[in-house]
Amino acid sequence: MPSTLFFLSPLCLYSRSDEPTLFTVRYRNKFWTGYRALEAAASRAIEAGTPLHRPSYFGHMSLAQLEEVFRSETHVPIPLLEQRLHCLHEVASVLQEHCGGKVSRLVEICDKDAVRLAHQLAASFPCFRDQATYDGQTVVFLKRAQIFPADLWNRFGGTRYGEFRNIGDLTMFADYRYNTLLFFHKLNKRHLSLTCFDSELIYLIYSQ
Repeated sequence: MPSTLFFLSPLCLYSRSDEPTLFTVRYRNKFWTGYRALEAAASRAIEAGTPLHRPSYFGHMSLAQLEEVFRSETHVPIPLLEQRLHCLHEVASVLQEHCGGKVSRLVEICDKDAVRLAHQLAASFPCFRDQATYDGQTVVFLKRAQIFPADLWNRFGGTRYGEFRNIGDLTMFADYRYNTLLFFHKLNKRHLSLTCFDSELIYLIYSQ
């Protein structure tokens, strides 16, 4: 169901940690970290009977309930739990107001247009609005907004809820790993001018 994927999309918040041990989820006798840990935790909870696919449920979850869903196998808990809970409450409220609480309706009104769906998410849900102001201009990434149509396309194999006529128009997610790859690729291929890094930023990267 698209609602299960939608539950995960606003939770994609990155937080840097110097801990050698990671937030880890055990699911079906395997251990998962990173985004896969979110997926594993959600699947584990749904199989146990927690209706995470229902916005009417996750829109009223308590912090303790969300903490139980994302319980860790290590001493390191999932980071930014309160922020994630806020995002869930926000998207559930907007869904209820504009789409009758149905994620499928949100997908259908975008008429198989992946870019339109991403922009619709950013316009309707503040937590999907990945943007900042730099040098007087608004810089828009829409990483989380693009994750949802991309996940739909991948999960449904380009059919049903994942059928988009322009899935290739989505951009590469502005992930921290992407920036790192560009940085080191530029160092190794100095004739490339894909990106420009400020000297202060370069110093901070090497000082970490």
